[in-house]
Amino acid sequence: MKKLFRLPLINILLILIITGFFAYQLPNTKIDNDVLTFLPSDHPARIAIDNLEDLFGGSMLIDVVMESERGSIMTPEGMALLRTVSSKLEQIPGVEDVQSLFTTDYMQGTADGMEVLPLIDTESSFSTKDIKDLRKRLVSWDVYRKMLISDDFSATQIGVKYSKSLSIEEREDIYQEIESITADSTSGEFHFYTAGTPAITVLVSQNMISDLKTLVPFVLAVLIIMLALSFRRFGGVILPLLTVMISTIWIVGFMALIQVPLSILGTIIPVLILAVGSAYGIHIVSHYYDEIAERKELPDSTEHTEIVLTTVRRVGIPILLAGLTTLAGFGSLTVSHVVPMKVFGIFTALGVFIALLVALIFIPSVLLLRHSAMKPQKRSNAAQPGLIVGTILKRLNILASGYSKLVLVLFVLVIGVSAWGASKLIIDNALIEYFKTDTDIRISDQKIREKFSGTKTFDLIIHGENPADLTNPAILDAMDKLASHLTSTYPQVTKVLSYSDFIRRMNQVMHVDEPGEFGNVATTSSTVSEADTGGFSDQPDFPQADFGDSSFTEDSFYSGDSDEKSSSSDTGGGDWADAEAWGTADETSSQAENGGVDAYHAATKLLTEAYASGEDLTMSAGELVHQAEKLVNLNGAAYDEIPVDPEKYGLNDNEGLKNLVSQYLLLYSGSLDEWADDALEPQTAKMSITMNTTGNIFTNELLPDIEDYVANYFPEGYTVSAAGVALAESAVTDLITGSAIHSILLSLLFVFIIVAITYKTPVAGLLAVVPLGVTVLINFAAMGLFGIKLDIATAMVGSIAIGIGIDYTIHFLASYRYARLESANLALVTQQSLYTSGKAIIYNALSVTAGFLVLAFSHFYPLLFLGVLIALTMITSSLASMTIMPVMLNTIRPKFISAPGQKNPGERSDQGDNNA
Repeated sequence: MKKLFRLPLINILLILIITGFFAYQLPNTKIDNDVLTFLPSDHPARIAIDNLEDLFGGSMLIDVVMESERGSIMTPEGMALLRTVSSKLEQIPGVEDVQSLFTTDYMQGTADGMEVLPLIDTESSFSTKDIKDLRKRLVSWDVYRKMLISDDFSATQIGVKYSKSLSIEEREDIYQEIESITADSTSGEFHFYTAGTPAITVLVSQNMISDLKTLVPFVLAVLIIMLALSFRRFGGVILPLLTVMISTIWIVGFMALIQVPLSILGTIIPVLILAVGSAYGIHIVSHYYDEIAERKELPDSTEHTEIVLTTVRRVGIPILLAGLTTLAGFGSLTVSHVVPMKVFGIFTALGVFIALLVALIFIPSVLLLRHSAMKPQKRSNAAQPGLIVGTILKRLNILASGYSKLVLVLFVLVIGVSAWGASKLIIDNALIEYFKTDTDIRISDQKIREKFSGTKTFDLIIHGENPADLTNPAILDAMDKLASHLTSTYPQVTKVLSYSDFIRRMNQVMHVDEPGEFGNVATTSSTVSEADTGGFSDQPDFPQADFGDSSFTEDSFYSGDSDEKSSSSDTGGGDWADAEAWGTADETSSQAENGGVDAYHAATKLLTEAYASGEDLTMSAGELVHQAEKLVNLNGAAYDEIPVDPEKYGLNDNEGLKNLVSQYLLLYSGSLDEWADDALEPQTAKMSITMNTTGNIFTNELLPDIEDYVANYFPEGYTVSAAGVALAESAVTDLITGSAIHSILLSLLFVFIIVAITYKTPVAGLLAVVPLGVTVLINFAAMGLFGIKLDIATAMVGSIAIGIGIDYTIHFLASYRYARLESANLALVTQQSLYTSGKAIIYNALSVTAGFLVLAFSHFYPLLFLGVLIALTMITSSLASMTIMPVMLNTIRPKFISAPGQKNPGERSDQGDNNA
């Protein structure tokens, strides 16, 4: 060891040169919080997203909502602004597609069959008629509802899609361009909201940078204050502080050098190294001051050198042991399959090792160059704990020595209560819940879930064995019924869009002129004569409708005022069905005044029949209207289905129906690239499921039901797989659970092995594990009782607590063993241990606690909770090491504590016992 410190100046210069090199790398630090990078490259959820994008294009979607604060968005001003914004979004480099009212197709029936045209003309002047026509088109197909337009017509949604293959910088540029465009377009009436997983990942990175700029200086300030209060000396502050600053620069600079990006967990690395790494310096400086204080006179240079070397010899082994166990605790996270947790484990373990080496080399080297120059009156003050710390140690000594049975009883009670609290723990990792509730992204996400279907989606991919298998009505009908099953069974499933929806629409518009059960309301001309409608004369019990001068036309179903609000209390219809479908009360009265009494009778019977033909008697107004439309085949409503009945379509068998679907695809002039792999002979198709949830718990509940439904109701010869960002988030949550358990067990195992080998007995390992196990249990109990979720950050608390908390146990154990060599009086040994290592343990625990509490000022809830929980574990683990540990040692009196040749400590000494 003397050789290592023979040239202390060289040691210092070498460390400073390396520090300068890594500091030069810091500007190259990268940040990446893409949820896909949280998963290993070979994880099925990640591979599924890759396959999905290969089949159907870009899979990353940013949601932009434009809302009118004064009522309907369907005004000339609103439509003109939407057109401008949509056009600008399409021009952003890297954007593959923009989905809005101006980029969506509309299918309608014609005399020749089917016509596909834009939902709204991009050159429209947005006259009253244009907007009225748009409203009619929007309500004519449920696909548009809560995807492009809100139920109250006050907001519209725009989807900005890009490929996940874009670089981090390109994604950030897209988001910034969107924010710039929407900010410039915001006015007193129109407001914009941006959300979606891609937006969240960009904002996480931006807030990370803000956190790093704020929290790191904050941690340094807290450390300075805690060290100053603990040592009340300049050396006691600057030496541990320099050690952790050097270590932090090394580890972050090294990550930048080898191009390992920081994730949200990367924010914790500098904070952790600063807070945890200070422990090694604190113990060295504390024992150094103790050695100085024991001298009656100021030491000369030779004596001072010997003091420094003695300090290193005395605390070097415990510090090295503490460092190795801390390294093992953090290193246990490397078994995690969650990539950021694995990276965190690797580089925090490396950072701890660096902090350990720097503390053991840099601090003694600096001390050797000082040659000691302390005033006698300050020496004793430095060696003694302050009033508060001294009082705490005195109380702990009384508790451990005089009330050992009470300590054991309380220990058992704490375990029981903690186990109960831990049973209430919620496991979830919702990206949107990383942000505080008053942030713009949380407000935007809430707005989209209120007005539209939500931002959490995943896709089902249905794959046939042969080309054209997805023209089979059997599979299309199964897809259609699965969609109905999900939306009717789960309120959280707000929208299911499917390839089958397009086939249904094609089937509907191709049969607009077919008669319904109560005749037919023609829709291909502006006026429908009595002959066209059949006067309902083919129904013997249904009187002929006489509308006087007012013809029964399609417009009579869509003549409501655009700003009119429905007074219906029905939540299923509202403006969407009532105002747009039946016209105004004045129009109805006008019909009656013109001799339309029979029309009332006809309408009444039609509604009665529609009501009776429904699936149940709880239908909404909108559903009632739809049933009536089916009875008269308004707009082909009677054929709003997958064609599965050959007789209804004048065909012989299912093969004929399959050919019918193929004919629809041949006539369809729009693009279905996003929904099928081939325009004419699709073998693979997609269903998109949207949920209004924020977390992943429901997703995990939904998937098994989908699997059961597919197994029971889908025809043979088809396979169904799932993919999407929501499933990737769910997969991360599942991996977090396993990672947390495995890393904690591995941490405890590492601690057991290291301590057992050091003291050459498994008893020592078991004694070291007990306080740590209780600390972890208390942590999970606190999370369960206070509703703190186990997520990507808080899942690491257990391993971090073990990695840091073992230091307290090891230092107390080493101090207790040292004191036991000098005395057989257990009360005296306990007191001596507490007043030596206990003082350093409290200083260390307070500095680490204060350092991690700084995370309470983070922009992210997970980091905030992580900071609070680590602070809690520091308090509990330090107290456990100074209470339950001495009680166990005094009660068990293990042989490994005995000195060579000393009387077995298991035998009582006449000098006192553990109650002395």
